[in-house]
Amino acid sequence: MSLQSRVLKEYRQHYPLHTLREISALTGIQLTRVFRLMNGAAMKLEEFEQFSEAIGEKAQIHFQGGAFQLSAQAAQNVLNEDELRKLSLLIERHIQWHKLIHGASTKISADQYSA
Repeated sequence: MSLQSRVLKEYRQHYPLHTLREISALTGIQLTRVFRLMNGAAMKLEEFEQFSEAIGEKAQIHFQGGAFQLSAQAAQNVLNEDELRKLSLLIERHIQWHKLIHGASTKISADQYSA
């Protein structure tokens, strides 16, 4: 798999519902060029960087806890009180385990082991 197809596939994983217009707006690449890229035209280095940057922005949001916050909100909307209590206990246990292993106020980096 080429780098171009990898970056386009990863972009689609992060933004599965984006239209060509939305892709164009986010990346700054002309609409007709986005159409050609999505249909197999060779990508320029600048375009690769723009797609990579869009992916990085989405990944950064998830890394900063955005995905966790969204999941917590969804859980509050969907789960009943008993399920929420169990989930809270599980999170609290995980925090205690982390404190015992890594110290009270440390965050481990993404490339280190986490439970």
